[in-house]
Amino acid sequence: MKRAFATRIVVAGLAVALVGAACSSGDDDDDAAGGDDDDTTETTVAAEEGEPVDGGEISYGIEAESDGLNPTANRFAVSGSLMGTAIFDTLAKFDTEGIAQPYLAESLTPSDDFMHWTIKLRAGVVFHDGTPLTSEAIQVGVEGQLADPLISIAVRPVLDEAEPVTIVDDLTATINTSRPLPYFPNYMTTQLGMIASPTWIQAAAADTSLNQEPVGTGPFMIDSRQLNIQTAVVKNPNYWQAGLPHLDAITFVVSTDPQARAQSFTAGDLDMIHTTSDESVVEFRENDDIQLFEDELGEETFVMLNTSKPPFDDIRARQVIARATDREQMIDLLGSGILTIANSMFHPENRWYTPIDNFPAYDIAEAAAIAAAYCADVPDQCDGEKIKFEYKTTPNVDNDLIFQALSEMWGDVVTVTKVPVEQAAFITEAAVGNYNAVLWRQFGATDPDSDMLWLDSESIGAISVNWPRIDDPEIDGWLDEQRIGTDFEARRALWAQINEKLNEDLVYIWLNHTLWAVAAQDNIHGLQGQMFPDVEGEVEPFSNGRNEFVSMWVDG
Repeated sequence: MKRAFATRIVVAGLAVALVGAACSSGDDDDDAAGGDDDDTTETTVAAEEGEPVDGGEISYGIEAESDGLNPTANRFAVSGSLMGTAIFDTLAKFDTEGIAQPYLAESLTPSDDFMHWTIKLRAGVVFHDGTPLTSEAIQVGVEGQLADPLISIAVRPVLDEAEPVTIVDDLTATINTSRPLPYFPNYMTTQLGMIASPTWIQAAAADTSLNQEPVGTGPFMIDSRQLNIQTAVVKNPNYWQAGLPHLDAITFVVSTDPQARAQSFTAGDLDMIHTTSDESVVEFRENDDIQLFEDELGEETFVMLNTSKPPFDDIRARQVIARATDREQMIDLLGSGILTIANSMFHPENRWYTPIDNFPAYDIAEAAAIAAAYCADVPDQCDGEKIKFEYKTTPNVDNDLIFQALSEMWGDVVTVTKVPVEQAAFITEAAVGNYNAVLWRQFGATDPDSDMLWLDSESIGAISVNWPRIDDPEIDGWLDEQRIGTDFEARRALWAQINEKLNEDLVYIWLNHTLWAVAAQDNIHGLQGQMFPDVEGEVEPFSNGRNEFVSMWVDG
């Protein structure tokens, strides 16, 4: 049975690692909640699939490795976040309406001014190491995030640093914020909300090798880990949700080549994969024996330019790249006819979308004229009348094809050198500003407030998650205004202004709305229909190449 899934995105793409754009939507006001309601997937598939069967193992092909699996210390991109979902429970999860609901937390309750959020944990939960879950885990986790030089950039602006966490009792803690945060539960849905054993966190701070041996409360426990090869997890026999999980084990197999990953899947060597390969999606759509779940409503794919160093500290150099990029040709060459050109951070079917038409049109003659004027003023950054710079990307076949297409397209106006960087170091390179241009995926939070820190000048420093170093007072003001707003239409209008200004500043050379797909063999069940423990509704099953594992089962 083939199923198509169009969903709102929970986290912010590649960079989700750091905050997990942990602020994707989920407030108590439906008008302010992010996401779309145009879910095309049946969400009551459990009855069709029969009764779940316990036992069995699956192999899952992932696109990249993570430098570690410690949510307080490592940079979880999509693959790290996916593995983390199996090992850690988050305090909240999104439902299929895009609202953050309590999960490992029994409740999340705000103060009247939204500056103090009291979290009540579930009783009787134990970590994989046998220690009980208490409010200390929240405190140690927050302190660990604040201690990390990169993750702290994401959390410090929103926490009361003098007293970020107040312990109320063994199962209750209050997180104190630096400003009103009506959308705080969003932070608790991904990496920042992943609860790890405080005993393990403290030990890993002294011995970083323990970052490869994570200890959570999740449905699966670490069994073995071979960096850049595979990570195996096994069923947690003491999981707090009775009767779950159903699977005995999952092996996450690192396969950076999307074509090789797809071939292993179609040959039956892998039970599941995630992919952004349009060629693979086209192939899978034609195979009725494959379950396919697609999502284009979230993150964007773009070339990101570092405005803090030459040549892209000069807007003329950025204008050259924008004018020299024929995005329609890129889609024709590399998109298999199924991708959508992006003009902003919102897909046209996203409820936050407003039509934006001010991104520069392709005009190679204009690009050449601007390049010549720039090079006359800054000859050291040029090769004759061509601007020279480095382009960094993670090494895989698809990324190589994108670079080849772009470099040929830009060839009359730039001299560009490709510098491959392994995934484990890629985010750090961007964070310290050690790049000119990078191929990047980002945005797509259910509520775009989650994407604020990627744009806010407050995030700029020696280490920054405002990767391109955007320093625009107008954008800062609009970001602050939308953060405290509760009227959806007013907030959407502010985000339209932000997107228009981003297109004037040209820090992002938009290419396309990223098409993510999760593919599964037809004997995999329970990919949808996971229920919340004690609130009505279903857990959102897919987002940006990630899915839930707790209810999955296999037959045969």
